[in-house]
Amino acid sequence: MTERPNLLIRFGRPALIVLGLAALGLIAVNLDVFDQALDTDIGDAQPVAATVSPADDALRYMLGLTAASDQDPGQVGAARLEAVRGNGTTLEAASDEISTADLEADAIWLDRYPAVDCNSRSQLGCLDRLVQDLESRPIDGARLRLMLERYRTLRGLSGFDEGPLLHADRALVPDYGTVLRLARLSVAAALQEEGAEAALEELAAGRAFWEMMLREGDTMLARMVAVAGLWTQLQFVSELVATGALTPEELDRAAEIVRPLPAAAKDLGSAFATEQRTLAAALDDMRDRLPLARRVFIALTEQPNATLNRFNRQVTQPMVELSAAAPADFRQRVEQGPDHDKRQDKKQGLAPDFSHRVFPPGLYNLGGTMLLQPFRVYSPWDYIGRIHDLSGMLGLVRLQIEIEGVRVRRGEELSLDHDFVERIVEDSNERNQYTGDAMRWEGAERMLGFDCFGESICRVRIQVGF
Repeated sequence: MTERPNLLIRFGRPALIVLGLAALGLIAVNLDVFDQALDTDIGDAQPVAATVSPADDALRYMLGLTAASDQDPGQVGAARLEAVRGNGTTLEAASDEISTADLEADAIWLDRYPAVDCNSRSQLGCLDRLVQDLESRPIDGARLRLMLERYRTLRGLSGFDEGPLLHADRALVPDYGTVLRLARLSVAAALQEEGAEAALEELAAGRAFWEMMLREGDTMLARMVAVAGLWTQLQFVSELVATGALTPEELDRAAEIVRPLPAAAKDLGSAFATEQRTLAAALDDMRDRLPLARRVFIALTEQPNATLNRFNRQVTQPMVELSAAAPADFRQRVEQGPDHDKRQDKKQGLAPDFSHRVFPPGLYNLGGTMLLQPFRVYSPWDYIGRIHDLSGMLGLVRLQIEIEGVRVRRGEELSLDHDFVERIVEDSNERNQYTGDAMRWEGAERMLGFDCFGESICRVRIQVGF
């Protein structure tokens, strides 16, 4: 009876000693003195001077867009921004100016026009559906009229400055969804109430706004919202052109709306750099949501600088470099490998490697490695692909306008003859940016297109009516 306890004592004590030494080693190798120096290209997260006056800042206006009808959105947005920065009143008090009754009114108009949620990146005919919604239920509510007027005011602002929000004490995200819905509804209402010329004016103003936001946005979220806004603009232009009812002057206006993106709007390198600068705060938030035992363990075993450096070397640096690549080079780097499967990226070293390592010893920065685990399924190159797909789509709609222009100048109905369109497509300067080949003409379906990098639909119809 006494032999078993003796064995436990005999073998248990060495095991406890080994575990104790391992724990001591784990803590020792993760002392602050062994942390790395930050990579020089990471930069700091200190506030920067404002790049736009508050009165012209679209971000502040967005933060107050859904304010009560008797309040000024710019003032409410500014108050909410100051609240999360620890200045003035609380966020809750500042948000009191957003009336529950008005929010309920906003929910009503959203229900009245379901096509306002049609996603132009994955669906065709969104403008057609929205016009049909408006024909069955014309705009008659004071709140919606006010919200559309607010959107037009927002659209006319000259800057977009995320700097103050990036350095706030609390997270606060503008209601981007409402802005996108109002942008769609504004075009459809102009078309339904005033005609194609008014709709093109709305689209032209929208193009300027979303391009400004894409160019000046700091975060990846803001950039991708701008991409969504621009995608809607080009698809709506495409639907107007496809009616076959635009005049030569209106076609020229349409072509201006789908002009190429400037280089500053296409390069996502600065957005990846911003994500890197704000990573420390994001990791802190992730850690704070963990159970107490895990938080304590990570606090004892994390090397903060080493964690940031690892993300920088695995994600930020490769993506900043990849953002500058030409579309064909970008796609080749991501898709090369057997079966041309985007999931094969590990062969190219694009997928981040946040696995536990043996060398350097796995005990080093074990807490930081645990924090980085959610990023093992991160595909940051998809953001770059969306920009390239957007650029390709702008060229595709320009080609559609080119074809329609030939028909209008000749004063003929657009022939279904395959060769008629194919000759224009082959001779056009608008090419598939990924391959350099001509865009694809699908005569049987009367569609132009190319193969998107991502899951978007990169196709437009030729002359379909509302």
